[in-house]
Amino acid sequence: MPGAASSRWTSYLAATGLFTPPQIEELSIKQRENEGVLTATVVALEYAREDVFLPALAKAMGVPFLRVGDQPIAGEILEKVPTKAVFQYNVVPVGIENGTLRVATSEPFRPGLADSLRLASGLRVKFALAPAGDVEKAAKKFYGVGADTLDRLIADNQIDLDEVGPAIGDLSNLDQDASVVKFVNQIIWECH
Repeated sequence: MPGAASSRWTSYLAATGLFTPPQIEELSIKQRENEGVLTATVVALEYAREDVFLPALAKAMGVPFLRVGDQPIAGEILEKVPTKAVFQYNVVPVGIENGTLRVATSEPFRPGLADSLRLASGLRVKFALAPAGDVEKAAKKFYGVGADTLDRLIADNQIDLDEVGPAIGDLSNLDQDASVVKFVNQIIWECH
């Protein structure tokens, strides 16, 4: 079925009106080499800027184009996609509509992306297109270990600073738990 998928996205490229047939052919070759990383390839080849390409592609695909960097996203939506998948695929869930999870990405043609997200969330998946920087910012904000994540954990009563305070003083007991050390190190790094 790679031929059917390839012809589908090449027709989307043609529908954007941004590319000549030789450019579409070159993008087809590069996209196969780069495992579905089309938007980054378009930008790297300087065929179009991301802020021009993604809205045109979204229109051609009939999906929304979003700016998700500062957009609030409900916790129950964020819980639908594991943190590992968010950072591995550079995606962020943005909504649920009629039992379908809407996921923002800048690279909708990655092989197996929709299937992986469907399996991880247990929901059907539809894409929205968003600039890679916006998706990264939202992922870091909602799934990272910075201040925003700590604020959310405190607000949800998942962490109590009064209980954490005295334990921080004795880090020697934590050396066996690499995830706690990594968590603390990342908080210190992001706060400075």
